[in-house]
Amino acid sequence: MFFFILFATSAAVIYFPIEKEEEITFDFDTSGFLSLSANTTAQLSNLQNMQYKGQIQIGSPPQKFKVIFDTGSSWLWVVSKDCDKCHSVTNSFNKKKSATFVDREIPKTLIYGKGACAGNISSDLVFIGDKGTLNPVMQDFILVSKDKDFSGMQADGILGMGFDGLSDSIPPLIQNMKESSIIENATFSVFLSDNGYGKSNTNLQSMVIIGGYDLDKYAKEKEITYLPVITYPGYWTVRLSRIFIDSTPIVLASSLAIVDTGTSFLIGPTTEVNQIYSYLQRSFGCSLSNSNLICDCGNSHSLSDYPDLGFVFSDNVKFTLSPHHYFMKSGRNCLLLMATMGDSYMWVLGDVFLRKYYTIYDMDNRRVGFAESVNEDVSGEESSRIVRLLLVAGGMILCGVLLIGLRILYKKYTRRNRLPLDNSIDLPLRSNN
Repeated sequence: MFFFILFATSAAVIYFPIEKEEEITFDFDTSGFLSLSANTTAQLSNLQNMQYKGQIQIGSPPQKFKVIFDTGSSWLWVVSKDCDKCHSVTNSFNKKKSATFVDREIPKTLIYGKGACAGNISSDLVFIGDKGTLNPVMQDFILVSKDKDFSGMQADGILGMGFDGLSDSIPPLIQNMKESSIIENATFSVFLSDNGYGKSNTNLQSMVIIGGYDLDKYAKEKEITYLPVITYPGYWTVRLSRIFIDSTPIVLASSLAIVDTGTSFLIGPTTEVNQIYSYLQRSFGCSLSNSNLICDCGNSHSLSDYPDLGFVFSDNVKFTLSPHHYFMKSGRNCLLLMATMGDSYMWVLGDVFLRKYYTIYDMDNRRVGFAESVNEDVSGEESSRIVRLLLVAGGMILCGVLLIGLRILYKKYTRRNRLPLDNSIDLPLRSNN
C-alpha cells in the first residue's frame, strides 16, 4: 500500500489514503519494472513488495492511468488506445479526446530489463493525482503503440524519476515541475512500506513526497546521510567501496551501485554474488537450486543466526541489512532475495534495500540521502503464499521468465542509452493516421 504527499509552492502538504489490492496474479520478476506539485490526491499500491504503482492523469479532460514509479528510468510512457499488440492494461490514452495533445512525431523505443516499448514522443498536460487538483504541467511523454514482454506488469505505463540523461535531455516530470514553478525544489523522497509480501502488519503505509521529505514520520533517526550521485548516463548512481557479510569482505570488481525503486531484489555482478552464496553455503549449508539460494531457517538454524550484510560507500559510509531484510521465509526455508546479472560492473539496490532506508532524491544538488526507516522487520517472517509460488517439488525456485529477465537486466543500465535503440528491437510503429 502506498501514500502520496505533495508539497505545494504555498507549503501546503496533503496526505492521501491508498487503495489495498488483496489478490493478484503474481508474476515473480526482478527485471527492472518490476523495475513513483501541489494540491492533489494520488493512490499508490504495494503489490506484495514487488511492484509499486500510482495514479497520474494526462490530457484535457484528464484521463487516468496507473503507472509504476521508477527511479531507474526517466521517461513517462502510457499505452495508446490505438495499440493492438500491447500488454493488458486497465486504461489506455485516447489522444482524440484530449484538446491539449500534441504529437511531436518523433519515434522512440525503450528497452527495459524485461520488455520493450515503442511509440511517438508526444506532449500533453500531466497531473499527479486522482482528483485533478494539481496545477498541470505540459510534459513530453511517449505514447506507446507497440510493446512486448510486459505481461507481468500490472500497470498502464511507467513514470521515470531519473535524470534527463536517460530521456534525451528532455526534462523528466520532477525537473519539469520545478522549472514550471509548481514545486520549489527538484527533490522527492520515497518510503517503501514492508507489507511482508502480502502479510498483515502494523507498518506505516508507503509514501512518496514530491518537493521534500518527512523524517519525523518515516525515519528512526532525524539525520540524513547523503551520498554524491554520479548521474551518467542518468541513473541515481553512487560509488560503492566494498561489501561485507558478517566480517568477511567480498572482493569487488564493481565500484558503482544504482538506487532503483523499479527493481525488487538486490542485483549484483555474478562474481560478487557468488562469493556471498559461497559464504552462506559453507557456513550454513545453504543450497543452490536453479541459480537461487535456499537456506535452512527452521531446523538447524533460525533466521536470526544469519549475519548482517554491509554495503560501504564513499567516505566510508556503511549501511547494513539484517537477514530479516534480505531473506524471505516460508516454513523452515528461506529464499535469498539476491540475484546476478552477468558480468556487469555495478550493483542495483532495489526494494530489498530501500525498505530498510527512507530515501531522499535531491536532483538540484545531485545527491541521494538515506535515513533508517521506521519499518519493522516483517519480510523475513512467514511468507508462505508468495514463496509457494517460488518453491516447488525438487527445489525449483524461479520461473524461466525471471531467469531470462535477470540475464538481460544489464541492458537496462549499460545499453539502453548507448545503442541506437530504435534499431534494437523489432517493434514497428503503428500509423498515426
